[in-house]
Amino acid sequence: MLVLQIKDKFEIFDEEHSLNKVNARTVEIKEFPVIIGRKPDENLPTIFFPDSERVSAKHCFLFNTDKEGICVMDISRNGTSILRNKKIIYPVKNVNFPLIDGDTLIIFNIGIKVSIYDVPNKKVAVVQDIKSVVKKNLELMVRNTEGGMYALIGKESMGGNAGKIGELPCVATNFFFDDDTGEIMYFENPQSVPKDILARCKAGLFRLATDWGKSWKYNIISFSIITKNDFVRTVIEKTVKEYNTRFGFKVLS
Repeated sequence: MLVLQIKDKFEIFDEEHSLNKVNARTVEIKEFPVIIGRKPDENLPTIFFPDSERVSAKHCFLFNTDKEGICVMDISRNGTSILRNKKIIYPVKNVNFPLIDGDTLIIFNIGIKVSIYDVPNKKVAVVQDIKSVVKKNLELMVRNTEGGMYALIGKESMGGNAGKIGELPCVATNFFFDDDTGEIMYFENPQSVPKDILARCKAGLFRLATDWGKSWKYNIISFSIITKNDFVRTVIEKTVKEYNTRFGFKVLS
């Protein structure tokens, strides 16, 4: 059984070959193999990314084998790589490559984390899409209502404890994130965070500079998190990069 943990809408063909649009945290696929690619397959369950041109129509397979457990087989033109223990592995094309707990499949700019664990008589793979989590994080960051980063910035003083970078005043924002997925759940100072979020999330910090009085934009200069989860760190790093690209300004040194 394959369990997909997602944070946004995605499309999939199930075993009856009917198209389903899902907006849920968990989706189960009961049969292998599964195809990852740009287009849906008419005969097999498919995880597909229609907006990613560098992803092949049929990019790779996921198999659940008796001897090697859950494996990936790359069949693409541009390749599939695996991030394991901070090292990149390039599987041989058209050959099953066994996956282990904590691996992240890298397909162009898409990252898919695989957590593998045993349940009675079955192997389960939990797949998380970096791109979907980053999108959720950005939506919360630009929100100017409770729990959003912009709402918290409005309460903080510029150039206080966060200091300056050159002549640009800085501001610090506390955030609380899921240490399994990297999703940022809330921006606020600890004393004002809902208790359920405090109990299940870890704390992080963004330091932002602003060109106050010019574009009124912010740029994340640095971040601080404590986590042993490489996937989560990658999600936060990509969130920062995407925020600065889409919403920030260039900080001149």
